Amino acid sequence: ASSQAKEKSTGSNVTRSPLFKNLATPLLQTSSDIETVTTGRQINTKKIALFVQGFGIADKTIWGDLEQCIRNVGKAKRLADNFTAYPWLNVQPPQPFKFDVFISHQTSADFADIKSTLERLGADEVFGFPISVNQGYDIKQFLEQLQSAESMMKNSSSSRYQSFLKIHTKSEEAWRRAVLGSLCGSPGNVLTALRTLGSSPNIGVIAPQGYVVQRSIGGASLNDQIITPIYTVEKIFTRNIWNMQQLYREMYHKPIALYDATKYDLTFCAGTMFWSRYEDFQVADWVRIMPWLAGKWSNEYKRDGQIEHAVERMFGVIPFLNNVTIAEMGTPIRPIGIYQPPYSEMQETRENGGYYDMTDVNTRRKQGEMAKAAGLHGFMYHHYWGFNKSVLGEVPEHMLRDGFPDIPFIFCWVRLKEETDSSSSDTLGNEQDWKTHFDYLLPFFKHRNYINVSSQPVFVIKTANQSSIDP
Repeated sequence: ASSQAKEKSTGSNVTRSPLFKNLATPLLQTSSDIETVTTGRQINTKKIALFVQGFGIADKTIWGDLEQCIRNVGKAKRLADNFTAYPWLNVQPPQPFKFDVFISHQTSADFADIKSTLERLGADEVFGFPISVNQGYDIKQFLEQLQSAESMMKNSSSSRYQSFLKIHTKSEEAWRRAVLGSLCGSPGNVLTALRTLGSSPNIGVIAPQGYVVQRSIGGASLNDQIITPIYTVEKIFTRNIWNMQQLYREMYHKPIALYDATKYDLTFCAGTMFWSRYEDFQVADWVRIMPWLAGKWSNEYKRDGQIEHAVERMFGVIPFLNNVTIAEMGTPIRPIGIYQPPYSEMQETRENGGYYDMTDVNTRRKQGEMAKAAGLHGFMYHHYWGFNKSVLGEVPEHMLRDGFPDIPFIFCWVRLKEETDSSSSDTLGNEQDWKTHFDYLLPFFKHRNYINVSSQPVFVIKTANQSSIDP
């Protein structure tokens, strides 16, 4: 299953139930580097923008999360560029795209390294915005980036952006990772967002699931990080409505009564990270009001009630007023294929017949390509260990030497019944036995394709007669 946008419910401008089942194709969950050949499709390449507010990118953990998001955009770009059609998969080819990155930063040295990294990840152009004071926070930085993009497109022959992604260096780790996981946690999520914005004219904004605050719905569907007893959905809006109405009057030269909950079902994306169709964001209106905002930005952080919070709320209100739907997208599902060595040609299995030669690099290369095309995130290799050596371990050992199959992987240690027999006192081995086993596993744990959670390698342990597995 792929990450899905969500469908509009009755009387609501935020989508809540499954939509775009035709987008839930296996291919859209591919999340590894692509090793395929192009199909020669003649499709216009669209252009998207990534607006990154990076005041906190000196923090390596925060920058690592943002970099992974951009890396997935780059992988989605390569997947769209190098699409291979397999006859047994009914998959609509993704449209090729290019992407530019607009990123704020604190020092020139920061930007030099960042620019090099982003270009390596696939960015077409990278534009830097030096900042020394975090005035107005990500909101002011974002509007300045929009202003630069508008000026660039107006004064050159550059193509207009069809869509954009706004992300920033949010300090709360759990919140940041949940939001980035929804919006760009895999190439499949990126392609789902772009396809939705490109083919569904009623949907103009895609937000992370559980982070869309909507006045009429309350906090029932929201992530627990957003709502507290003193920070209710209604207060999120009422504390800012006066400033929001002033903003609207300055932008459109007419009043608006946002206090009327029966008429205005206020909506916004908590955390202010989202995908948007560029033309639906009314960029020119925001650029026009920037001189009025110039002297109103906050210099000290406050949770709510400042001008930047009013602007943030209006990012959701203006699409609502223009009948643009905000869709939600969940975190990616990453299916893992179990790779069992007894089906390959090895001394222990040669007598079974019907094997294929997994020592052949081309066989393993093809298996990796087929797994990616079928939507697998990676492989789980069954790992057998006995007499201080690996048994049936030739396939991952070959992969360690030549890199194929080039796909994320984890190990599942299948322990034989006698190894886990509680009646035996020495089945677990001594300290040296464990060290020998760990030293064997360490090069795999360090491999660039080994699957990690919170920077820790995932290792599954299973007994031979166990029906389920536990990491």
